[in-house]
Order: sequence, then C-alpha cells, then structure tokens
Amino acid sequence: YLNISNVGFTGILSYQFGNLSSLQFLDVSYNMFRNVEKLDWLSNLSYLQILDLSGNFLKKGGDWMHIVNKLPYLTSLHLSSCGLENSIQLSNSYTNSSSTSLSVLDLSSNNLSSSVFQWVLSLNSNLVDINLSDNQLAGIIPHAFQNMTSLKNVDLSFNELEGTIPNFFGNFCSLHTLDLSGNNLTGQLSVVFEHLSGCAENSLEILKLEMNKLHGSLPDITRFPSLKELIVSINQLNGSFPESFSKLSDLVVLDLADNQLTGSLPDLTMFPSLKKLCIFKNQLNGTIKESIGGLSKLELLYVSHNSFQ
Repeated sequence: YLNISNVGFTGILSYQFGNLSSLQFLDVSYNMFRNVEKLDWLSNLSYLQILDLSGNFLKKGGDWMHIVNKLPYLTSLHLSSCGLENSIQLSNSYTNSSSTSLSVLDLSSNNLSSSVFQWVLSLNSNLVDINLSDNQLAGIIPHAFQNMTSLKNVDLSFNELEGTIPNFFGNFCSLHTLDLSGNNLTGQLSVVFEHLSGCAENSLEILKLEMNKLHGSLPDITRFPSLKELIVSINQLNGSFPESFSKLSDLVVLDLADNQLTGSLPDLTMFPSLKKLCIFKNQLNGTIKESIGGLSKLELLYVSHNSFQ
C-alpha cells in the first residue's frame, strides 16, 4: 500500500516504483509529475489492484492501454486529467485484455476520442463505474455497451455524442447514476423514460441530461420510485407538464430550466421531499398553486422568466 497523493511532488515519475512488485495499492494522484515518457514499469506490479495516477501529465506516457492490459488483478483505475490521447490505431493486442477484474474506470478530463470505446468495451462486462466525461467522444453511444449490465454509475457527460439515447440502459438493473449532460443527444424526453423503464426503473436515482437537444413533454416521472435528481435544463423541451402525477415520489431535485415548456404548473404535492425546483426561462403560464406551500422541505424555488399570473 502506497499513497503519496496531493503532496506536491515534482519532476519525473520514478520507474523505481516498479521494484515494489508486491504492491496492491498505488496512489500518486494530483502531484506535479510531468513529461512522463514511460509507464512500462507498471507491468512489474502484477498484483496491483488499485491505481490512481490522476492529475499528472502522462501525455508522453506511451503505450498506457497495453500496459494496463497486463495487470490481471486491477479492480480500480483512475487516470483523470492526465492529458491522455488515443491517437494510436488500436489492434488486437490492445483489445485482448487480461484485466478481467476491473470494476471502476475513470478516464475523465483527457483528450480521448471515440476509438477509446473499443478498448473500454474489450476490458470485461463487469464494470460497475465508468467515467469518460470531458473528453472528445463523438458519434453515437456504442451498442456494445449493452453487454455491460453490471454498470451502476455511467458518466459520458461533456463530450460530442449525438443521436438518441439507446434503450439498453433500461436493462441495467443496478443503474444508479446516468449522466449524459453536455452532448448533442436528440429525441423525445418521454421516449428516454420509456427506454429506461426496464429494470433500471427501480434503481435509477440520478438522471442528468442537461445541455442536449431533447424535446417534447415531461412524462409522469413518479413511475421511477428511486429517482432523486432529474436535471434536463438547457434543452428544447417544448411540451408541457402532465396534468397530474400518479404516485408519491422521493424526488429531491427537479431542474427543467431554460426550455420551452408551456401550459400550467400542476399540483406538486406528490413530491414531498423536493428541495430544489428550477423551471425558470420557460413559457409556463397560469397561477402557481397554493399547494406548493405544502412542500415543507423546499429550499430553492426558481420560477422567473415565465408568464405566471
């Protein structure tokens, strides 16, 4: 076990770490190691289970994918904010991985293109947490993700993904968080919820879809009993709220700001746990019902830039 994270080390990441052949946990994240040209010493740490090199400049770190593939017991890999690129042409040597134990993968805030999907999807089908946010992923979300049914937290936010949100996410029975914010995803919001209404309907707690191009109306979200946060702000929603909600909900955050929603605001007493309601910058009208005063946990209410009486 070795943790020297965030202590301000500078210079070159020493290859002598490779002499610690029995090491199972290595965290050197958020130091100031730069110009790392070789990471091949990592392949000597064959018992490594948790590796965190985040916040160090590994752009020149060479064949990092191939090296990670040689760590058979690795369960958690964190390479966030490392300047990583995957400009190399992937071959069978990259996609034949021995990292069958990997359950947590964080490659956020790098310069990775969509070809990294080929490597990620070759790792195994046992991933639980995957974070590829803030990269340069483009095109549609690969259909091969459907085999990763163990996924619990998925973050593909702030990329350049397009097309509709695939229906296979609804088959992820342990899905807790799905963050697809900041892309160019299209389609009707009601269809998105239909696609998620498989076994994920009972597990999904956080759904973030802001800053996309979704349209349509807000469906009855109370059919998702575990949902705590729904954020769909800055889209193109041009429908309305449902006339009523059918079930009590544990929803805490509802953010539909900066859309084109019309009609009136329905009775929200089905949301007794609501703490934050954002519906500003829409085209809502009518009156705000007095029953909203019964939301005893409400802390933040943003309704400006509408046409309420």
